Amino acid sequence: MKIAAQNFNKDSMSRKVSLYFLDSSRDPQQVASAAEQLIKEKKVNAIIGMHSLQEAALVADVGIRTQVPILSFAAPAIPSPMIQLRWPFLIRMANDGSAQVKCIADIVLACNWRRVIVIYEEDAYGGDSGMSALLAEALQNIGVDIDYRLVLPPFLSDSEELIHKELVKLEESTPCRVFIVLKSSLRMVTHLFREAKKVGLVGGESEAAWIIPDSITNLLDSVDKSVISSMEGTIGIKTHYSNSSDSYREFNDKFETSFRANYFEEENSKPGIYALRAYDSISVITKAIERSTGGTILGNMLTVNFSGLSGEIRFDGQMLSQSETPKFKIVNVDGEKCNELNYWTPDKKIKDDWPGLKLVPRGWAIAKEMTIVVPGNATFKEFVKVTKRSNNPNVDEFGGFSIEVFRKVASQLKYKFKSLNCSYDDLIELVHNKTYDAAVGDITILFHRSKLVEFTQPYTETGLLMIVPEKYKKPTAWMFTKPFTWVVWLVTAIMLNYTMFIVWFLEHQSNPEFQGSSKDKIGTAMWFALCTLFFAQKVFLKKYCKGYASVATAYRFGGFGFAFQKGSPFARDLSEAILKLSEDGGMEELRAKFLTPPNVCSTSVTSSESETKSLGLSTFWGLCLITFSTSTICFLQSLFHLIKNYQREATPENVISSDGSVWSKVVGLAAYFYHKEVELSRAPSSVELRDRESERERENPKAETPAAKCEVRRPPPVHRQTVPHRTASRLLAAAAAAARSRHAPFARSGSALRSGLAFRGHDESPDSSDKGNFLELLQFLADHNESINEVIQNCPKNNKLTHPNIQKDIVNAAACETTNAIIKDLDNGFFSVLVDESRDTSIKEQMAVVLRYVDKKGNVTERFLGIVHVTDTTALSLKVAIESLFSKHGLSLSRLRGQGYDGASNMQGEFNGLKALILRENKSAYYVHCFAHQLQLTLVAVAKNHNVIAEFFCLVAKLINIVGGSCKRRDALRDAQFVEIEKALDMGELKSGQGLNQETNLKRAGDTRWGSHYGTIINLILMFSASVQVLEIILEDGTSYEQKGDARSTLKLIISFEFAFALHLMKNILGVTNELSIALQKKNQNIVNAITLVNMSKKRLQMMRDNGWESLLAEVLLFCDKHDIPILNMDEIFVVGGRLRRQTPQITNLHHFRVELFYTVIDMQLQEYALL
Repeated sequence: MKIAAQNFNKDSMSRKVSLYFLDSSRDPQQVASAAEQLIKEKKVNAIIGMHSLQEAALVADVGIRTQVPILSFAAPAIPSPMIQLRWPFLIRMANDGSAQVKCIADIVLACNWRRVIVIYEEDAYGGDSGMSALLAEALQNIGVDIDYRLVLPPFLSDSEELIHKELVKLEESTPCRVFIVLKSSLRMVTHLFREAKKVGLVGGESEAAWIIPDSITNLLDSVDKSVISSMEGTIGIKTHYSNSSDSYREFNDKFETSFRANYFEEENSKPGIYALRAYDSISVITKAIERSTGGTILGNMLTVNFSGLSGEIRFDGQMLSQSETPKFKIVNVDGEKCNELNYWTPDKKIKDDWPGLKLVPRGWAIAKEMTIVVPGNATFKEFVKVTKRSNNPNVDEFGGFSIEVFRKVASQLKYKFKSLNCSYDDLIELVHNKTYDAAVGDITILFHRSKLVEFTQPYTETGLLMIVPEKYKKPTAWMFTKPFTWVVWLVTAIMLNYTMFIVWFLEHQSNPEFQGSSKDKIGTAMWFALCTLFFAQKVFLKKYCKGYASVATAYRFGGFGFAFQKGSPFARDLSEAILKLSEDGGMEELRAKFLTPPNVCSTSVTSSESETKSLGLSTFWGLCLITFSTSTICFLQSLFHLIKNYQREATPENVISSDGSVWSKVVGLAAYFYHKEVELSRAPSSVELRDRESERERENPKAETPAAKCEVRRPPPVHRQTVPHRTASRLLAAAAAAARSRHAPFARSGSALRSGLAFRGHDESPDSSDKGNFLELLQFLADHNESINEVIQNCPKNNKLTHPNIQKDIVNAAACETTNAIIKDLDNGFFSVLVDESRDTSIKEQMAVVLRYVDKKGNVTERFLGIVHVTDTTALSLKVAIESLFSKHGLSLSRLRGQGYDGASNMQGEFNGLKALILRENKSAYYVHCFAHQLQLTLVAVAKNHNVIAEFFCLVAKLINIVGGSCKRRDALRDAQFVEIEKALDMGELKSGQGLNQETNLKRAGDTRWGSHYGTIINLILMFSASVQVLEIILEDGTSYEQKGDARSTLKLIISFEFAFALHLMKNILGVTNELSIALQKKNQNIVNAITLVNMSKKRLQMMRDNGWESLLAEVLLFCDKHDIPILNMDEIFVVGGRLRRQTPQITNLHHFRVELFYTVIDMQLQEYALL
């Protein structure tokens, strides 16, 4: 900076630049104080510095107050236009972090690391400037996971012990050894690497990789050798700049001369990127001074454009513009110095030898002895064979093709095998959760498994083989009948048709795939039976080889592979070893040794030996018997339920007397079944539903189909049957314990659920002060009951029944039981349905469904049935969703006797609405509009159709936004209201007592929140004086002209007679409608009482119109007198906004307020009431 100032002062004759330096010790608060001190005492015209966003933000606030430009060397990771609006005097002499994050991601990709650990130092406010989110997105794009985040607090003198503890904890918790230092101070990095070297995470044989950003790498030239030696092997990113220009060479000579004179003990005297940026920042100011003939110095600084020492200097949106393609140097610390490896640019193609490391670290901890899990119950002993050692039964011996292949390719690793009798998916899960280092065996590489673990290259192929007769005969048209005798084919045809009938009989009432026309039913049933009759199975030729041979593999799988933890480099190393073993012929030797024993089938089977015979019925009679018995049992059970429903729903026309013949009863049952079939045939078939869905997709090709959307974003419905067996066992045991003890936690959890309390907590960690109602109640019981406390303290950790998944199982089980209880209480009776929209916090469209029915005691009951996600809100989609929900719970539209929705066209439309679609199938499903919702629509209509009332509500909303815009203003509003209440109590205007004069606040009114407008108006009348005081405070102490302008215009409008009149007019009108709204929402309300209440409200409004003018005017005048609002003379000419009306007849104030407002607004309400 001094060199730049000296150069300018030397060349300029009329203007000089003076520099003042002040050290703030990197404390953000001290930085702001130092800046303010320089401005007041030294009268500086610009401030340069600040390497963190927090410092820059605080100094930028000072710049706004003093109108002084601020040049900062810090920039956010993700640029935001709000920075320019919030701090108009802040100029950022740096670029955002997107390019550097992309460079880090490319290094990780080139080194083939799959998991990384991110380390960053929090700033003074606990953030990371957005770099962490930017890096996470870049790594996600290349398929790399962040295994661990090490967040360090701001560096203090006693931070070394904390760093050591965190590194030890990190070393024990994960084998990942790729560390990315994202954001940190030089002091923190220095101590971080020293402690990491002590722990053994740097250099040597640690196989660890470290990546540091340019903010650290650019400073390594100025640190001592001890710091460099502790960073051995670290990869650094360094900002590239040109050092070949004449201006750079001139600056370099002056800088080295000055640096050596002041710091003669330092070896490196070359200027770094920060020195170049400091020189350029002074150049920005001097060039702005040279152009200061017109405009402000800030405007001149933002328009400079020149080639600086650090690159092109040009600003875009008060931030250094990236006119050039960013370029970084990739360096490697060898323990003594930084060696340049390569360059990086965003468009650089990553090659195999990039970035140029001689030896790429594994980035993974090598265990002293790996524990390998092996399937102890392998199906094929040729691949994995586990036996007990003869001289020591407690020791297992492992053999087989898979084991020997692993021993060959993993000869350099230290490991031990351990066998487990569990499924292959369980083995994969044990590796995924890091219980074991790897899994070895005949493990097939499948898609869902590859999401959990890292598989090696397959060492053998797997697939399905087709077994066919080996003897060749001349092809005939009936050769396909050869494997079976004609009796088997006949029985197969009979079983096929029988199975087809049973499947149709069981599924056609609830499954839309089996509904529709007769042609659709028969075709679907036959297709289903054919698909389920035959299945693929594997046959081993070495046991049944005579007369059969295998053809080429028809269906291939991923093959057998070895599974390692996700991100493990050993999977890659063993894959290379497997390929090498295959190329060398070693794999074929092992395959011949283990998979081709001496007693295998000979390839030279004679023609007479290979002659095959057709399989007869005696081979398959057991299978036929099982199939026939199972289908018959299902048929009889379904027939029993059909007869039961027939007896319950039989009408007098089709009831058969008990003394009738058996044939007459059968005919009656058949007639009932026929009518049911006619009912189902009216429903759209599966083909029609698919056609409708295809038509919607063609209309909106980019829209996501409901099925896909549900599959991706919606978790599967949870039923009691889906609870895992072990969890279910524990839940049953816990339920039994709860029944035996009234202090059992699950008994209390039922109480919490019945009370509607939140079950889970936001933070259930051991250190949390509020773990949620379930865990807190459990802890309370343990603290007050020794037996419960003893169980909780001594039981195994995996059997405490407090895991989040167990809690979810409990809640889901309770929800399932509740729904079943509702369906049981309904008992196949008649019911009505209430449907409304219910969006969640992610603005996902959902449909809430409520059942209304008469229970067994004769009481009208409303029960919530469920929430259904819908992709669109068309009437047809809503109907399909309702039918799906009903089918899930065994309900039928034929039992529906009522519909209740809001007034939207897709719900109550006469022709294509949901109401009409349901009425076409069930004429008894009568539609009833929600009276309370219609009443609310009346209020909205008044607000939209009358200009004065619409402006009034807009002004109220604006007033609430201003007065309640911050906690400080809301506190000021409450304080002012408290003073007003004290005055009123002293003057006797208010009475004191229990429940009176409670603390309140202004709340925003919502068109869909019934009664909210009335509550807002009541609170505004009570807090009018306090609101005016808050607006006056904002006028005096507002931080911007925009705030003061809003407060001034709002204050001017609310202390007008027209506002006071509209306030009290709407208070009286909404007082009537609010009472009606509350009455309509009562649970025991019926339609007769509702109509009566509406008529009473209409009469009250009519009485107000006829006789309420004088009382309203007196109330408004009293309000204006109390709050010093100017009162209008009703006989004077009405003035709009301070001006007389033009081109319209002049009217008096009395006519305007009485006719145009009072009568008109009430008439609009009465017209809307007439439609109810």
